[in-house]
This record gives sequence, C-alpha cells and structure tokens, in this order.
Amino acid sequence: MSKKCILIVLFSIFLFANAFTQTQKEQNSPVGTWAKNFGTSEYFLEINDTEIKYINKKSEKYIRFSYQLEESKDPSEIIVKTYSKSDTLKLNEIVDNVFDKYYGDTKFTNFIESFSSKTDDNVKEIIKTLYNKVSTIVDDNYLDDYISKYYSESYITSIIDKYLEIINLAVLEIKDNYNNLVKYVDDKYLSVFNLEPLLESTDYESIKSSLELIGSPRKNNNCDPLFKEYKDEISNLLKKLENLVRFSSIDEIRGTYLSTKDNVEVIINILKEIKNRFNEYKNNYNLYTFSDIALLGIKLLKENDSVRKEVTDSFDEIMIDEYQDT
Repeated sequence: MSKKCILIVLFSIFLFANAFTQTQKEQNSPVGTWAKNFGTSEYFLEINDTEIKYINKKSEKYIRFSYQLEESKDPSEIIVKTYSKSDTLKLNEIVDNVFDKYYGDTKFTNFIESFSSKTDDNVKEIIKTLYNKVSTIVDDNYLDDYISKYYSESYITSIIDKYLEIINLAVLEIKDNYNNLVKYVDDKYLSVFNLEPLLESTDYESIKSSLELIGSPRKNNNCDPLFKEYKDEISNLLKKLENLVRFSSIDEIRGTYLSTKDNVEVIINILKEIKNRFNEYKNNYNLYTFSDIALLGIKLLKENDSVRKEVTDSFDEIMIDEYQDT
C-alpha cells in the first residue's frame, strides 16, 4: 500500500474531488459545473450534497487505510465521526471526575474560589471550551511548554514593552487631536487645560503622573462645531488612557501578570488530565473525530520528509474555503 493513501487524511477534499470528477468525466456523466483552472488542464467541481456524501465515504475508506498502516489493526474497526450527544456526555463525565480528583489541592481550591461563587459549574464550562480549543492545536508540547514560554522573563518583558507601545500610541492620538484643538481656543484655555506635560511624556510613570495635572478649563467662547468634536475626542481618549495606566508602576504590571501563574498551572493540569482521559476513551472505541484526522494529517507531513515532498510536488495551488474563519 502506497504512502499516497495516508496523504488523503489531510487533503481529502482535494484528492477525492479530483478522483471523483475524473471518474465522472471518463464515464461521460458530468455532474455540477466545470471550469478550467486559470488556463491549465486542472478542473474544479461545484459539488452538491450527493457528491459530498460520496466523497465522505471515500474519505473514511482511506482513513481506515491510514489507521491500518499506523496501528496494524483491522481497519474496519475504526469509526470516523463528529461529536455526538454521547461523546459530549462522556466529556462532561470526565470533567466532573477530574475536578473531583483535584478537590483538596490548595492551588485548585484557590482557583475555584477565584472564579466561582456558589458552584463550579461556570468554571467547568470554561474548561470545556478551553479543552475544545486546545484539542485542535497541532503542537503536542503546547501545554507542557506553556509556563516556561509565557512566564519567562523575556516574554513578560516583551508584552510589557508592547503594552507601553499601546500607551504611547494613545498619547500620540491625544496629541493629534490637541494640535487641531489649539486652532479654536486661546492661550488661557490651553494653560488651564495643561495637556503639554502629558504630550511630552514618554515613560509610564511620567504619563501617569501628568494625567493628574490636567485641568478643566472654562467653557470656550468659540462655538465652532469642530471645537466640540476635538474636545470630546480628547476627553474620551483621556478616559481610555487613564484605564491603561491604572497600575501604580511597571513593577505592579509585572507582578499582576505573574500572579496568574498558579491559576494557569491548575488550568493546564486539568486540560492535560481531560485530554489523556478523553483520548483513552476514543482509543478504546476506535473513535476519530474529523479534528483528530486533520491533526494526524499534519503530523504525517511534519514528521515524514517523503510524504511532505510528495504533497509539495502534487499541488501548484491550494484553495482554502472559509480561510477568514481560521
């Protein structure tokens, strides 16, 4: 059996659509609308529901081939499916059992108390949502590496730097509106408003302290509608800036971020436990969801040079439907 059988795990729609349309062409029974692809001899098929069912059946066949090659088991045992009600109930059961396991652990108890009041139901729903997202991540080490990556000194410094960039951009936006406002007010108005110290500030502490110096000038006699427009915009931007600099210092920002570490560790441990148990459940019943199949296909490409080369050599262009939703 060739490796090409395995390739269809990831590129099933392209390969099966191509195989199906070629079969229809050879049998002189065209289905759907044909169009040449940019002047080449390749064709696209506008697939209807009947054809999709046909392609899905062929997909399952090749998935079973892959399963047989990878696992050395009877391919007829595999079931390819999306989540059913019973699978959802099983996931709920696993989540309940995992929570029961961790009750009594100090970090877990603090985590629950931080995010729930009377029951832990809302926390469980959040965990299930996170699990569904994490289960589609290709990197097997994502959870294992999360703490070391996102709580490293270099990473924390980088996100604080990005946060300061946002603050400075907010100051620049205020400055742009201020430069327009000065055209409609007198010097006394500007003196009372006292925005200059803020506009000259570049570091967190000086920006925060200069906000306290801003005054409330008298109502301007100039009734030009542009005056009100710029004044209102500056007022709104100042409120947003005040929220951005609500921390007393850079050290407090850093400390606030680090204070989430214990809860994140708890979440990661829960997700890993759920993942292990749910994978065991699927393995016991030879169940593969379509997300599993996609991940297996990606894994095949990443870990096998010959497979990756074959795919690379097979396609000049790939069209991705609904790419904006990924």
